[in-house]
Amino acid sequence: LAMALSLLPTAALANEEEGDTKGTEANPYSLEEFSAMKRTEYIAAQERLGGTMYVDIDNYKYEKDGVLGNGTADNSDKDETKLNYYGAPGAKSGEYSDAAVGKSVVFVGGTITSEVTGYTNIDQIGTSLLLAVPAYTDVTFQGTTFNNVMRFNYQLYTSPWSQLGELKFEDCTFNGIIVGATAAQTLTFDGC
Repeated sequence: LAMALSLLPTAALANEEEGDTKGTEANPYSLEEFSAMKRTEYIAAQERLGGTMYVDIDNYKYEKDGVLGNGTADNSDKDETKLNYYGAPGAKSGEYSDAAVGKSVVFVGGTITSEVTGYTNIDQIGTSLLLAVPAYTDVTFQGTTFNNVMRFNYQLYTSPWSQLGELKFEDCTFNGIIVGATAAQTLTFDGC
């Protein structure tokens, strides 16, 4: 019995250590884990990670509209548990800010495929990949392959009107085109 009890702290410590590395470059969150994350969980994880969270893309495919993160593009959705809910804190600092604003999310590897292969005109693109993250988040894609027509979207209806920080693509491959406007302070392509 004494031997069995002495093993308990070691098992608990191992689980605690695994939790401490979740979201790091060596142990990224899965896309499913990230998409289920509530705003309070995101804040706690970013504080633990020092402001940069890694998410493994794997192979993400969507018919018309896709979502990376927890949220919707609906400007009437006031579910405060979502990362980009309507009316969420949106300023970089000050009165309209919270601890979720202005962090970094790095999506690593994998393939993102939109089933949309064309569009009528620039006003009728017909597809969207919503980056459902808090305001002024720096979003980076590392080594990701994008297939077909891509439109990177962001929930603008936060308080006050906000945008992404940097949207960056490092060593990515585009088998198709990017169309539409992107609400980001900076757009960077590096080695794509």
